[in-house]
Amino acid sequence: MADGEKETSFSKLLLAIQETKDDLTKHIDKKTADIQITLTKIESSLSTLAEQVEEIQTRVSTNEDNIKDARDRVGEMEKLITHLKDKTDDLENRSRRSNIRITNVPEQAEGRDAVGFLEKFIPEILGKDNFTSPVTLERAHRIGKKLDRPRPIIAKFLNFRDKEKILRLA
Repeated sequence: MADGEKETSFSKLLLAIQETKDDLTKHIDKKTADIQITLTKIESSLSTLAEQVEEIQTRVSTNEDNIKDARDRVGEMEKLITHLKDKTDDLENRSRRSNIRITNVPEQAEGRDAVGFLEKFIPEILGKDNFTSPVTLERAHRIGKKLDRPRPIIAKFLNFRDKEKILRLA
């Protein structure tokens, strides 16, 4: 092969290499641009997600604070309920302190005036000489449903000492 042919062949080869290089450069530049666009989209998405996560964390923190406050209030209310139950029990017990439950008195024996009936009936049963003053009741009534046996009578005495005396004599 002659020098001229070698140069032509070398020029063609150099030209082919240059064209291949240009094609590769264009292809790499296009792919790099595509990657850059994708990266920009990913960065934007990450930024949005970071904002959303921050907002969620703020909401969670606020909710945790609210839950803590609510639990504290519930604890205080539970203490108050316990205190009020104890107080109610004490008041109920104090109000029942002067009560006596009388059983086995035939139904309708008291008529329409249970208080008057018991104020006479109690001294008769326990002995009139045991009572220097009349037995005084605040109120009296039967409790429960009518069944085959007489319902008990609840009597509330005005004087606690009268109640105690009746319990001793009974």
